Amino acid sequence: MVLPGNSMSDSLDDTSEGVGLGCCLILFTEWKQVLGLIDELPESYTNESFSEKSYEQLKYILNQYTEQPHLIDPYLCEILEKILCIVRDPTKPSQLKHKAFSYLFLIINVRGYKVVLQNLPHEVSDLEKVLKMLEEQNESDHDSWETRYCLLLWLSIIVIIPFDMRKLDGTMHIECKTTLQRLVDVVMKYLSSGDACRDMATVLATRLFTRSDVKESHLPNFLSWVKLKISDEKATRWERLGAMSSIAAIFKAARREDAQQFVEDIFECLKKSKCKSDTLRLTRKYYMKIVQRAGYYYFFFYLCIFFLYENMRVSLTHYSFLTVFISSVPCKLTVYNVCIVI
Repeated sequence: MVLPGNSMSDSLDDTSEGVGLGCCLILFTEWKQVLGLIDELPESYTNESFSEKSYEQLKYILNQYTEQPHLIDPYLCEILEKILCIVRDPTKPSQLKHKAFSYLFLIINVRGYKVVLQNLPHEVSDLEKVLKMLEEQNESDHDSWETRYCLLLWLSIIVIIPFDMRKLDGTMHIECKTTLQRLVDVVMKYLSSGDACRDMATVLATRLFTRSDVKESHLPNFLSWVKLKISDEKATRWERLGAMSSIAAIFKAARREDAQQFVEDIFECLKKSKCKSDTLRLTRKYYMKIVQRAGYYYFFFYLCIFFLYENMRVSLTHYSFLTVFISSVPCKLTVYNVCIVI
């Protein structure tokens, strides 16, 4: 059918701005190819050129789904199972396991660690295996940082098992240390790391120290270590960042009644260390996060002070900590400002 000239021009004018070239993937069509690359790993890892080619091929496939990573979800469990089957086998050499973990990191990088974390197995029997494997890693080996990263991530889902960890200690001691103490040592070790493992150590610390059987026995000692790293002038910037990131995450995840008793000490430590004016941007960022979350714990206390101030005209200067807190926060919070936020 031939349209009149005027109608054709009008139609083109109406749709010219809305027409464009689009590219949208529908399915994860290369899932069989990805599984095949994982299956070939035990035979290909010794050949450096072939192994590098397989790694780049997997990286290219996964990077196509960076904008639509949810398409990988239907096959994620099967992919993870194949990779972890290699890792769990004690007869497999460490070099092969490093390659398997490098594949796993590519998946984490595309899909996100939170989604992958939900699909990782978290059996009680895996705790000792993963913890031992992590303790055997060489922190100074820069070629195997993906292995440490993935092991810390895996351990952070295993530690939420609904069992009292104190009952897991039998013959699983190394140098007379309990499983809990070994976990705490691993967290402290990798919080001081200068690579991406520090971020996963923060996730592990958050899940570990908010457990009911851990927070009473190990959280006070851990927070003492945090304050020491923050206030120590000889501490490296990575140690300070790890300590601050962990406390910010714990303040976010912990219950108010559990963490409130430590808020004042942490804040005073931050104030004395002058983190607010630090030249490193990340230090100032974590400082603000801790201050904001510390303020949240005293949110309801602010309301009580406001009503007392309005109805009974009680002087705020009697509350020494609040006076220090308000004067130290950059936005100069006052009771009036808190009410405006509410």
